[in-house]
Amino acid sequence: MPSYIYECINKQRELVRGQITADSFASAIGKLKRMGLAIIDLQEFTAAVNDRG
Repeated sequence: MPSYIYECINKQRELVRGQITADSFASAIGKLKRMGLAIIDLQEFTAAVNDRG
């Protein structure tokens, strides 16, 4: 399941940053909205993979 990093504003008008897992980008948006957050930025989190042995 993909992870997404987000930057949002909560109901107290505070900046909140974090990471969330969801089936899709749209699902991540829905989860954040259900948490009462206004989304400023949302990006899929990708870890760098080192293929060298």
